[in-house]
Order: sequence, then structure tokens, then C-alpha cells
Amino acid sequence: MPFKIRKLKPDPFIYISGSCYGHACHVNDCSKIRPPISRAEGEALLKKDLARFEKCVESLTRIKLNSNQFSALCSFTFNLGCGAYQQSTLRRKLNAGNTKGASLEFRKWVYGGGKNLPGLVRRRKAERDLFCKSGGC
Repeated sequence: MPFKIRKLKPDPFIYISGSCYGHACHVNDCSKIRPPISRAEGEALLKKDLARFEKCVESLTRIKLNSNQFSALCSFTFNLGCGAYQQSTLRRKLNAGNTKGASLEFRKWVYGGGKNLPGLVRRRKAERDLFCKSGGC
């Protein structure tokens, strides 16, 4: 089944319905994307987008991460950007070896436009739960 694409103006993202993810057109060229796209095309976009954030997490994190921690941090960075991760207290605490303290930082990143957003609260809880899944928090 093909994914439907919604482009919300002036929002610079393409939201791929049925996939639970988006593709940032202000960062990526979206001019060649013609809806509807296949599941494989949607997943290829996500894989390409994620590669940049995986590199970011790898390059800025000085401690060894387990796969759950790495995945949680990639989700966090995918949503907020590499610069936010680089400047975050979460990263500083993690690199200092304070895994529990770093895990508590997820809940601080739940605001958009100065408002506490329920969707971000859920996302950060899910990221923290994944981050802590293998212990250490």
C-alpha cells in the first residue's frame, strides 16, 4: 500500500501518512518526490535521514552505548537536530559517565513554542524508557 504524503504550508516537512515519520524538506530536496510513494521509498527516505543523525550521535558521544541507548539518542537527535544534542546537558552528563542524570534530561525537551506538548512528553518518555531498558538508569 503506498504512503500518502501531506505537505503542510509553511511547514518545511513532508509527513508520510501511515509511517509515523516525516522528511525535512528544508534540509533535503523534496522536489523529486511524487506522491504517492511506496513503503520501500518511504523507508529509504527514513534510512537516509537517519544516517546523518547516527553519525552525529557517534561523533559526539564519548562513552560506549548499548544498542538501546544509541537508538534512543538517534530518535532524540532526529527530532531535535544535531546542534541541540551537541549543546545538551543530556550529552554532557552522558559523556561525564552520569547515565542516570543523562536519562533524566529527556523530560526537559517537551516544549514547542513555549508550551508543554503532550506528543513530545510521550516521545521523550518512550526515548527515556528505551535508553534505560538495558539498565543503568
